[in-house]
Amino acid sequence: MPHRSSPAPPPSLVGPLSWLGSAALRRRGSMLVGEAMAMRTGSEPTTARSSLRLRLWLSLWGLAWAVFGLTAFTLTGRPGWAAACGVLLVLVLVDLVVIVHRINRRSERPSGTPGWGREPPRA
Repeated sequence: MPHRSSPAPPPSLVGPLSWLGSAALRRRGSMLVGEAMAMRTGSEPTTARSSLRLRLWLSLWGLAWAVFGLTAFTLTGRPGWAAACGVLLVLVLVDLVVIVHRINRRSERPSGTPGWGREPPRA
């Protein structure tokens, strides 16, 4: 029985990753051969962690800088930059409204019901 060689790596991986050598591209368990799909469990949406609190703090940080920029550029007579900070301020306020709405919706949901947000880990 003739010896079969391992399959060639996908053409998109040969050029940029050729410095790794062919052994690294054929290695079993490597993400390069397309085993990323094999690592999925299928429960990602139910076990996903919410980053709403981080988004809230980042939006508050952006709010502070947008207000500071709007005030500073208005006082120094730079109407273009003041308008840009005003547009940024409106975007940050809309984002804050969405974040607070989602946090409130998540906290009002009875525990154990399916939905997005943090779910208790299943044993």
